[in-house]
Amino acid sequence: MLFKRSISPLIATILLIVVSVILITVVLTWAKGFTQSTTNKATDLLDQSKEIPRTGVFWQTSLLGDQLILRNQISDDIEIKGYKISSTDYNSDYFWLNSYRPLETNITFSPSTLTPITLVCVPTNKFYLELIDINDQSYTLEINPTTNRSFTSCNTFNVPLWEFETINGSYLISEFEKTKPNNFFTDVGMGISGNVVNIDENTWSFTSDGSTSTFISNGGISYTLGRKYKVEMETLSSSGIIGDDQLYFQRFSLGSNYLDDNDVPIKEVGRHTLTIWCNRESSSYFQLQLNSSTNANIVIRIDSITEIDPLETITDGTNYLENLTAGRKVILSSQAYGSWEFDLYKGNNANPRVQIISNNTSAYNSFLGYMLYIYQDTKVIHFTMSTGSGGSALMVTNSDFVKDLFWYNVKITRDRNNEFTFLIKGPFFTPTPGYDGWTLVSLSSGLNPRVNSNYTTSNYFVIDLDPGDRIANIKLTPEIN
Repeated sequence: MLFKRSISPLIATILLIVVSVILITVVLTWAKGFTQSTTNKATDLLDQSKEIPRTGVFWQTSLLGDQLILRNQISDDIEIKGYKISSTDYNSDYFWLNSYRPLETNITFSPSTLTPITLVCVPTNKFYLELIDINDQSYTLEINPTTNRSFTSCNTFNVPLWEFETINGSYLISEFEKTKPNNFFTDVGMGISGNVVNIDENTWSFTSDGSTSTFISNGGISYTLGRKYKVEMETLSSSGIIGDDQLYFQRFSLGSNYLDDNDVPIKEVGRHTLTIWCNRESSSYFQLQLNSSTNANIVIRIDSITEIDPLETITDGTNYLENLTAGRKVILSSQAYGSWEFDLYKGNNANPRVQIISNNTSAYNSFLGYMLYIYQDTKVIHFTMSTGSGGSALMVTNSDFVKDLFWYNVKITRDRNNEFTFLIKGPFFTPTPGYDGWTLVSLSSGLNPRVNSNYTTSNYFVIDLDPGDRIANIKLTPEIN
């Protein structure tokens, strides 16, 4: 009888381990080759077709306001020229989304470097950001904003001024700044007329005999036409009869809030804060005059005069576009309903026009749509419908409704019933109750609000300005709040 000796359990276990290792090595080697081959093919495909987005190239580190911080994770520089924000939370009325937005200057993302990119706005919920480089290659990122960040809402399009395309003429973009932001009131060179006594550095006693005007005039300091100033002063004593209109600032115009918080005229004893506008091109100096028709005396101390912002929206550093030569600038805009808001500054001898709804980029009356038009000589504002071969004024203001070299905040709304409303803010306008601080523009002809449904689509927003005209803070909102 023959006996066959079997393999011991130990040896069998070792053999199984060896065979398993060999099999695993073979599989891993094959998989590595397959992956490398597939990756190379995918890379080749991306190089050949620029329409296929590349993912995984950028890594988002943070979203601070409207600024997205990204890191380039490959070994080459990537130069980005624009982007597109895609969000399902907004429909086609929000035309600035789901469409290409150019950057003011290209941004280069170097390898492993944190680099910011500023977006025109940030949707509240998850959205996709498609970055486009100078070779038209795209890179898509999924962005999830957090609710505790302060960013610009996409409900309104804050139009970047540099996005305007020039049709003709030339312009520049500048920053607004105050001419003299600090206190520049001084008694140096102070002129005195009539019975005025200088008690100390900033305090004067005015006495009227009922016939002679008495005043002080700070002729050594020049104030700027169209600028707004705040006067801090105190009336220390007052006697006799002084009418509300008999103690006043000459060579200036008082703003609508020239009285203090208690609505007390400056002839009354106490502290007063006044808002005044310089409305003279020449001889624009400070002059405080007492012109009482009876014997009276008043003692006043002037603490400071400082230049302040002409509008809430026009402050130091605000960018504005100014025409150097007459011409038109345009941006794409499909907005035909909602609100159009902008700050407008009329230059001397200028006829600024803003076409809020336009089917083309042509000038006055050669397009289909609606525009705001300020006439050079009469200072009348027309809100006009352009028919392509003529125009029809829907709203017309009185003469001298606005002044040269002053800033005005303009707002035009149109609801889904095709009702247009024309609102304004600026010097010498009193807010209309129920309009959230705006003044409902009064007219010499037409209606405000006014219904018109002739043109219900748009392709462009056009600014047609003359030398010296300025525009800033353009905001397009498809819905009326």
